[in-house]
Amino acid sequence: MALITCPECGRKKVSDTAEACPSCGFGIKAYFEKKYEEEENKETEIKYTEPINKEPEHEEPKNENGIEEIRKKDSGKKPYILYALLALLVVCVLLYVFLKQKPHDEDSQLAIAPTESDEAMLETENIEASEQSDENNSEISSETESEVSSEEEDPVKESKYIEANELLSTGGYDEAREIFAQLDSYKDSKKLLKECDYQKAEILYANGDDQAAKDIYLTIERYEDSHDKILECTYNIAYSYYQAGDYLNAAILLYEPGTGQLLHKESDDLRKLMAKDNRSWFIKKAKEEFNKGNFDNAGICYQAVGGRYKLSDQEKADYDLNLFMIQIQGEYTAENRPGIQGIISGYNFTQGDVTYKITPMFKKNNGSVRLVGLLDGQEGHYLQSSEEGSVTERSDKNGGTHWSTEAWRIKNTDRVARRESEQAANDEKAKEEKAKKEAEERAKAKNVPAIGMTADEVRNSSWGEPKKINKTTYEWGTSEQWVYSLDRYVYLENGRVTAIQE
Repeated sequence: MALITCPECGRKKVSDTAEACPSCGFGIKAYFEKKYEEEENKETEIKYTEPINKEPEHEEPKNENGIEEIRKKDSGKKPYILYALLALLVVCVLLYVFLKQKPHDEDSQLAIAPTESDEAMLETENIEASEQSDENNSEISSETESEVSSEEEDPVKESKYIEANELLSTGGYDEAREIFAQLDSYKDSKKLLKECDYQKAEILYANGDDQAAKDIYLTIERYEDSHDKILECTYNIAYSYYQAGDYLNAAILLYEPGTGQLLHKESDDLRKLMAKDNRSWFIKKAKEEFNKGNFDNAGICYQAVGGRYKLSDQEKADYDLNLFMIQIQGEYTAENRPGIQGIISGYNFTQGDVTYKITPMFKKNNGSVRLVGLLDGQEGHYLQSSEEGSVTERSDKNGGTHWSTEAWRIKNTDRVARRESEQAANDEKAKEEKAKKEAEERAKAKNVPAIGMTADEVRNSSWGEPKKINKTTYEWGTSEQWVYSLDRYVYLENGRVTAIQE
């Protein structure tokens, strides 16, 4: 197996043994099996086909002895050839005479012998060339020794590395992963370890096993396009819940904070569809989950119908009671007391060996109304929650015990994490919208006239309306010259751009 690029959509690192491309569904395996078969047949045909000796287009006539008669072509060129041969012969004779009569006196020898400066220069060049050659050989030798040393540094690991790569290329992802995990930091084993997980997740995703694929993608969220695949898998799972009528579990996935799912286009379309077609179902389900003490699920139901501002007055009151119960869940420490002094879980508030039943309600106090949690139905004994996150136990008769804000932040990590995730999701959405707006502005700036555009497309481009239009009508149609500032022109024939001049 090899990792290839999908011929249909260009997706990289797809196994050539995969049944279909994870992105576009193109039949990868069938395509490459056919391709390999055609290449093999072509090689066989070339190898075993006997060469064909083509007959000459015009066969020369033969005499009686079977010898071809030589046509007399270009007979006018023969004198020139003869003259050239004679000239060559003369040159050879002169050269021979010159060599025989070469002077043997000292002056002549000095005239043709190299000078001392020439010899010194030649010697210097030879020495430099020799040194350069030695230096190059030394570098090559050093590099070779380094490569050999690197390869021979740990032959066992190198052997395992090669074996793991072969397994990866043939689809043995689990076995390859185990070896790469053992190799740890050897070469790029850590990256290839993620590649094993990624390829396995890709196969699961292509086969429709979205949950199993998502579980793997979550472990390598920042590798390749794993984050986008997590969103796709989550949407697919949520849509299957929706089709089965399990709207709550679909909504839980679609409104999961901090995952980026809120920005996923298909997920957003499904949220709108559920809010439109199943409003009454979600309101009823919110009350059921609230009564069971599943306040987070009730909150998801209210969120699914559009949030608080989409609710009636009574529904808003129920929403606020549910939100109060979400806010007070967790463990608390009392001021100036060591250890956990109180635990709120569902409708229960536990202090040591004593457990109180919490009843959320609206309490009127000096003309104002606030949310409290009545303890065991006793009118004067209740819990209050501040916006800062602290919870106060109050008693109208005996005073009360106050749990610090700091303790809330330490112990109630779920609520803090949820707030941070929701804020991160909002920030991400704002960032996405800003980037989209900037991209649109850049695209508009780059939208210049191009060959083949219509007249309306040119008008909607960054050049806009022309200053002047020179129009000529012919038998075959119309020709127009649109004149712009800065010596720019657009030429159209029958309403289509055929030339641009700047």
